[in-house]
Amino acid sequence: MEVIDVTEGMLKGGILVINTAQSPQEIMGACSIKNNDIKVYTIDASMISKETIGREIPNTPMMGALAKVSGILDFKAMLDDTKHKLERNLSPSPK
Repeated sequence: MEVIDVTEGMLKGGILVINTAQSPQEIMGACSIKNNDIKVYTIDASMISKETIGREIPNTPMMGALAKVSGILDFKAMLDDTKHKLERNLSPSPK
């Protein structure tokens, strides 16, 4: 990102989610990002995956972050639905 503008061709209002421990402000200051009409979000997905599953597999935290910041999912509805499914599937069977 320091050499190439990874936002080239992005539309105004575009979203960039970066796997890093740095803040969006640090990224914008250190890189060659020229498009100021995009939203930059950062998440330390590698650290999250390493702490939760013991391996650096950042794809799930990255997808969760993208879903959250893009608004493509109703986050509350997704959590409610997941809770309902887990309660149904993990509840003790009637005797």
